[in-house]
Amino acid sequence: MKADAYELSIVFGYERQLFAPLFQRPYVWDKEKQWEPLWNDIKTIAENLVQGNEDVKPHFLGAIVLDQLRVPVDKPDARSMIDGQQRLTTMQVFLAAFRDLCRDKPELKRLSKRIERLMFNDDVKEDIDRFKVWPTNVDRLIYRVVMTARSPHEVRRILEKQGSNGRARIAKAYNYFYDTISEWIGDDNQAVKDKLEAILNSIQKKIRLVVIDMGHEDDAQVIFETLNARGTPLLPSDLVKNFLFHRAQEEKSDVQFLYESYWEPFEKEDEFWRGEMRQGRIKRPRIDLFLQHYLTLMKKDEVTASALFAEFQKLVDKHSNQNPEWHLRSFREHADHFYNFFTMSREHREGEFFHRLRIMDTTTVFPFLLGLYRDLENFSDASREKVGILEDLESYLVRRMICRLTAKDYNRLFLDLLAELRKKGQFTRQSLRDFLMRQTAESRLWPTDEKFRQAWLYSPLYNTITRPRLRMLLKALDEALSSSKTENYSLRDDLTVEHILPQYWEEHWPLSALGEKETPEERIERIRRRNTLIHTIGNLTFLTKALNPAISNGPFERKKSEILKYSALNLNRFLTEIKTWDEERILKRGEEFFELACRIWPHPESES
Repeated sequence: MKADAYELSIVFGYERQLFAPLFQRPYVWDKEKQWEPLWNDIKTIAENLVQGNEDVKPHFLGAIVLDQLRVPVDKPDARSMIDGQQRLTTMQVFLAAFRDLCRDKPELKRLSKRIERLMFNDDVKEDIDRFKVWPTNVDRLIYRVVMTARSPHEVRRILEKQGSNGRARIAKAYNYFYDTISEWIGDDNQAVKDKLEAILNSIQKKIRLVVIDMGHEDDAQVIFETLNARGTPLLPSDLVKNFLFHRAQEEKSDVQFLYESYWEPFEKEDEFWRGEMRQGRIKRPRIDLFLQHYLTLMKKDEVTASALFAEFQKLVDKHSNQNPEWHLRSFREHADHFYNFFTMSREHREGEFFHRLRIMDTTTVFPFLLGLYRDLENFSDASREKVGILEDLESYLVRRMICRLTAKDYNRLFLDLLAELRKKGQFTRQSLRDFLMRQTAESRLWPTDEKFRQAWLYSPLYNTITRPRLRMLLKALDEALSSSKTENYSLRDDLTVEHILPQYWEEHWPLSALGEKETPEERIERIRRRNTLIHTIGNLTFLTKALNPAISNGPFERKKSEILKYSALNLNRFLTEIKTWDEERILKRGEEFFELACRIWPHPESES
């Protein structure tokens, strides 16, 4: 291995092409973490050069790792970018934006030509060989447009014509650099020329890279696994991808076929897979959450987020008789199910289940669901049984949530459940019920109607569960109150959960007098009871943000009148039939809601 520091003009000065292997991750740099810091570094150097300070220290851009490629005699020299494609691609996009700012100014034509010598190879046989840097497959179409369109307007026009938008991160980088350079240089002709010359001199002479050229004895995989891009650490899934495709190359497999068949969908749906999903208080990319659930399923045991790549290597060792295609196919098939979990329409019961599951933030059930959906693919009555299983899972999770029972054993519980269904070969609702009904430990039991009723009526849910979960409950109740006689509508997202009997009730909602015989202790107990029941499900509803402040602590008659005047919700129709609102009415409405809840989230005992 040979490592040397080079100016960027030397790295891009050779007549050669730097390739990103198809199994590299797509372009992931963004404005806040990478583009802005890079521009600020270049601008700082340029400002010093404009002021005559030639002694400004060079900026170190980072390290790149290159591996020699064998190419035909009519091709330019080539290197594979084992690490560094993000920074090199970014610098080429920066150069494209920089060149395009100079393009229409005759006095800057020579400057534009100097820039292009850093972007393109000369005297090549095929057009594709022109590019000094050639990114990974999924980015090439947009990269080519950005490098050749010659103006932001033309970039937008071509991309719109091609229908390219979701994977336009490279185009966004181009627009960012074009706009920021343009803003900095201003419109004073002499100052513009001086500043643009300073930018080019900064790039050619003051931006440096450490270039690590690998020898034949060096292991590209080991080097790849230990390096990160600037500010954007490699995801465990990036390491998995490189690991499998590196092995496939060693085994002389058709790597292009494997990529297109199994991995390309991850990069075409980049916004989904690299989009962050909340898990508890932490946000993580979906693809790494999927990897964790997949490994938990395959290992049949919990896998920690900090050891995903190591666990995947162990999985490959365990299945040493299987080739990389087997692992890629398995990964892809399970990933397709995971993707569907998040994209199913809520008009169907399955989609509603997964929507509610995300609200409850119960991700430990995903390994079971991945296994269940994979195993049900060849099951004759899969559709009906699948829906029944999901309905019972939802009942189990909702009832335990209301009863404030722990979720700490869910990971092990659902793995045990899947193991039993697989052992029996019966992926049915009844098999799931048999398993859950046998669980007697409090960490696993399925709350009966009586236990559920106590928590439903008397727990101050307004304070004990999160607002999204409370909204989920009220929305389900509102939908359950619909009938053939009611109008269809969609609940607005801006409705808020509010109290009917207000939290500050003393002025307009006094306790009824019980006479002189009531002791101070008894009155205190009545106040305590009211303050608890205020926060129970029977006293809660949806109101608009505009309506609630106008009536929140006012007297009941006014509140009732305004709600009936402005609210069309099923939840609020009951007000037409009542004249007073107190603790007994709260409990009565809670009981009515409980009957609905038992229909939405039934328990096997209540159906027998």
